[in-house]
Amino acid sequence: MIQLLTSPAVLWGLCAAVPAVTAEFLYKVWPVGWPWWWGLPAWAPIQLAIGYSVFRLVTIPNSNLLDAFIVFAFSTTALRVFVSVVVLH
Repeated sequence: MIQLLTSPAVLWGLCAAVPAVTAEFLYKVWPVGWPWWWGLPAWAPIQLAIGYSVFRLVTIPNSNLLDAFIVFAFSTTALRVFVSVVVLH
């Protein structure tokens, strides 16, 4: 069990999930009167981080693609629940 939690798939899955949930959080708290392009300095690096992490996630040797996306999906879902319950309550 510990070996599974310290695998590179879990690391890169979390590295992709954290910016994704951060972007969703920023979208929820974005002031209504502000135009969307004011957030480009934040959105562009977040999207680049997600893309690079997913690239690293799917190119892990001796790992199949389905396992990688399951890790990404579960970590994103868990972080969304955490942010919704704890931060945005």
